[in-house]
Amino acid sequence: MFLTREEEYKTLDKRVNSFIEGYRQNIALIGPTLSGKTYFIEQFLEDKYLNEKTLPVYADLEYLSFSEFVRIIFTCLLFNFTKKQKGRSLDNLDLLILESEKSIPKTTEKMKNTLGLLALSQKINFDSVTEVLDEFISETQIKLLLVVDNFTLLKDFPKKLVSEFTKYIIAQKNIMFIFISGKIKEAELILSQELNILFGSFEKIYLENLSHQEALYCIDTRLQDKLDANSKKFLIELTDGFPFYLEIIIQDLLDSSSEKIDSRLLVTRLSNLLIDPGSCLYQIFMNKINRIKLSFKDKFLINPLLILIAQGYTRKKDLLALLKIDSQNLNAKLAKLLEINTLNKSGSFYFIPDKLFSFWVCSVFKIGITAPLIFHQDRKASIENKLLARLEEFKQADSQDNLQRFIDLVHLFKDDTVKTGKKSISLPHIKRLKIVPAHNEEMKFIIGEAKEYYLILAFKENSPEDTDILEFSNRCSYFRNKQPKKIFITLKKADVTAKLLAKEKRLFFWEREDVNLLLRLYNQPSII
Repeated sequence: MFLTREEEYKTLDKRVNSFIEGYRQNIALIGPTLSGKTYFIEQFLEDKYLNEKTLPVYADLEYLSFSEFVRIIFTCLLFNFTKKQKGRSLDNLDLLILESEKSIPKTTEKMKNTLGLLALSQKINFDSVTEVLDEFISETQIKLLLVVDNFTLLKDFPKKLVSEFTKYIIAQKNIMFIFISGKIKEAELILSQELNILFGSFEKIYLENLSHQEALYCIDTRLQDKLDANSKKFLIELTDGFPFYLEIIIQDLLDSSSEKIDSRLLVTRLSNLLIDPGSCLYQIFMNKINRIKLSFKDKFLINPLLILIAQGYTRKKDLLALLKIDSQNLNAKLAKLLEINTLNKSGSFYFIPDKLFSFWVCSVFKIGITAPLIFHQDRKASIENKLLARLEEFKQADSQDNLQRFIDLVHLFKDDTVKTGKKSISLPHIKRLKIVPAHNEEMKFIIGEAKEYYLILAFKENSPEDTDILEFSNRCSYFRNKQPKKIFITLKKADVTAKLLAKEKRLFFWEREDVNLLLRLYNQPSII
């Protein structure tokens, strides 16, 4: 499932090959929890494992003290070294040292000295660890790929040790560092501020959800004709291409004895996964709720706040009115939910980035705390009805013309602000709207009149050509006295030239992902 991430794989492969040849670029692999970061690295390193010039070393900082971190590094180093040499290995550090003494005597001697200090509970500096790594590289002429999972937890180590580690990263050119983190905002902050000067530049690779094409490829490959095309698209809409969720759902559908899975059976099996306390998804989501609550001293309002946002009340003014609390109290809770990555913010919208979790919150979780459905079958029937309604809503939207769907979306604008990429733009309430043809029959102009200015849009499903950008820019010039907001929309990937031309002409440029973000913020199904 994860090998569909060809671009990310190619980038990592290119960096490792350059490192072998003498040019090092450290990598930070960032993505949400359960997006497959560790598995992706594992698959990549397994491909590289037979390369005689590199050796992978892996350590996860979750729940590790510094002394445990040292032992893990040494164990992994010797385990992979002996396995590469002899085709087999042990998982006991003491036995690994005995096994390796003849091959790398200087490395094992330094390793024993460091471990001796740890055994005597004496404080050691990071130099005693790096000396072991340096000696290994010197003795074997093998470069290291040092993978540090949950690297943001370095902040919990003594500052002196972290400082020594940062200096080592700069000095040692025969080790390529690959940092992994599921805490996206915290990782970006550390890399851009705290570690940037000391660690040097880390190239960030974002391992996010599968694209719609990748997700459809996975579903088609695994389920083939067991599921109809609309239902396959619905799975992508429901999970937003989250690989872990897709894997669980696909495997459950494969376990069905039915050759064909119709809408009713699909909904039944999905509801079982969402509502059964013994299912993996239910336990993950319930644990997520519990972790969220642990982040708040005052747990009041967290349940209703999450439920309202999951139901689509994503503007702060709506939340204030419905919860009947003061702005300061709400701001504090929203800020905390943003900090712990439960919510994302785009302009004036707050939303739960995990689509399946969001559905679970406003269905299963909501029923559990607000509805008197004591019996399991009653709760299950309620969830099935909600899933059926969501499926029918998606099918109806998917059958519509994409231009009409976008026009309907424009009518939902209510003087909101949205952020796409690094740019924010205001979306005014449109009083009057007109569709105008372009020279290219595939493109249409949408002219929306707002209270204070015009919103001028060009819509084209296929990739735009330079002539499309120029024609749109020229058409916008007719409204220059109206101070128009100008946006070019395409549902296909545009080439760099078109984007640069749009930037030169001071146009906002939206692709399918940006349109789908808007559809999500306004509680509409995605275009798949």
